[in-house]
Amino acid sequence: MELRIALDSTNFPMMYIESGKFHIHWMPVTKIQFEYFLSSGSVTSFGSAWYEQVLDYNERVTPGLVTANNYWQSFITGITPMEIKAFAGWLGKEYDIPTHDEWNTSIVMIGVTRMVGMVSRTAVFSAVHRHRTKVCPNAWLTSIMARK
Repeated sequence: MELRIALDSTNFPMMYIESGKFHIHWMPVTKIQFEYFLSSGSVTSFGSAWYEQVLDYNERVTPGLVTANNYWQSFITGITPMEIKAFAGWLGKEYDIPTHDEWNTSIVMIGVTRMVGMVSRTAVFSAVHRHRTKVCPNAWLTSIMARK
């Protein structure tokens, strides 16, 4: 099975899910991606005070200092579905939050694709569960998909 990768407008990788005919972000949306959105000048409803409140849920880590013990700090958390939809709209009209079925299709596809460096479905669920229950119980991780 060939792995097809595309880049979103922030140059982050998206994996093509052939059975669903869409791309999905390789990993949850990062703070760096969201900061591109915030600094673009095209959004006025999110200010510095709003972002500081978001960071209260999950501190920011400088990319060069990301380790196995703090990687979850690189993901954007503590935002509402409407806020992530605003980000998705900024990426382009074809971007959106995956539906339940699209998310399940992606997880199955990721679990089927075996390659060096790709984590298993169990590892993904384990990391998300750890994040939600221990690290940031009031936050959720999200991915964005593109119907291209």
